[in-house]
Amino acid sequence: MKTFIFKSSLVITIMFLLMSYLGGGPLGVQAAAKPTKTAKPTRTVRPIETFTPTATATDVPTNTPTYTPTPTDTPTDTPTATQTPTDTPTVSPCRISGTVSPSSGLKLPQTLSLFASDANHCDVPLQYTWNCTSGTSTACDSFIPSANVAPYGIPNPSILLNELDSFDIWVVICEIGTSNCSQVDRQYTAIEV
Repeated sequence: MKTFIFKSSLVITIMFLLMSYLGGGPLGVQAAAKPTKTAKPTRTVRPIETFTPTATATDVPTNTPTYTPTPTDTPTDTPTATQTPTDTPTVSPCRISGTVSPSSGLKLPQTLSLFASDANHCDVPLQYTWNCTSGTSTACDSFIPSANVAPYGIPNPSILLNELDSFDIWVVICEIGTSNCSQVDRQYTAIEV
């Protein structure tokens, strides 16, 4: 019994100490301190002194030489080298990053219109080389020549997607005359209706 009373009084004492240390009030929202109308001191910045040199007069005149042009200072007509154009294409600093919409997946039977573009918007002339394979349709036979119309192909070909047809279509998008290219692959399958 003595141990129980001693332990309980010890626990109560610790609780009182904690309550007095933590503010002693109930837990929860407590009122904020009442604002005072006492003016707060403001921080003033002292101006920094700057040194400004002043000119001093000298009694001795200085002998400053003046510039006199010589006959070699006049400009002469000298032939300059001219650049000759080369046929080697230069790679632009912008990398082509192709994209094709719609994205791959299941589609309703339809004439599927594709649209290829450069996601980086490099603003250079592009060439589109389309390809197509299908184990369920012969539509690739007409798609490939119509999509790769001379001289640079087209960005927006279409293909007939009948029920249960499945196509693998890819396009290589290049900056014309360079190896700055990007390939995009898509798979389309028509659902049964």
